[in-house]
Amino acid sequence: MNTVYWTMKDGTKINVDDMDINHLRNTLKMLIRNADNIAIRKASNNTFKVNGELAQEDADNYEIYKATGMLPEDFDEDIFFL
Repeated sequence: MNTVYWTMKDGTKINVDDMDINHLRNTLKMLIRNADNIAIRKASNNTFKVNGELAQEDADNYEIYKATGMLPEDFDEDIFFL
């Protein structure tokens, strides 16, 4: 089995297999808190307001790119506009 090390706050690396149950419990709690904090930050960053038509068009194009991986000029217009 692979040896996995945990890096403590002070930079010391310890083997996870050598951690006592209390250290493992505290580590798990910290990971859960950090995951929750990251999820909250991501959710709060998604709300923004754009002002103007060009800004809205750029925001829309970005959402299209995130969803499809394609830029608007990559779309074949014949497919969408029959």
